[in-house]
Amino acid sequence: MKPIQLKAPDGADIVSMLAKDGSTFSFECKHLFRAGEHHFFYGLPVDKLGTALDSNGDIILVDINGKQWSGADVQYATTPLRG
Repeated sequence: MKPIQLKAPDGADIVSMLAKDGSTFSFECKHLFRAGEHHFFYGLPVDKLGTALDSNGDIILVDINGKQWSGADVQYATTPLRG
């Protein structure tokens, strides 16, 4: 697995995750390409486990400009192109 900088669909860097209480917190993301599939792993601070807000089962990520994005849209925009 390699650390990866997540990108919003508009190209902005993703910098935090939205919590249920409306606050945001930083996290680490790692990427693994195995058996033809992309996998993303999110490392959250221990005190933030279980606090992430979700929408229809998907996490909400926040870019450097404060715009909110679904985790699925961010993963799609970030997925390295295969050659």
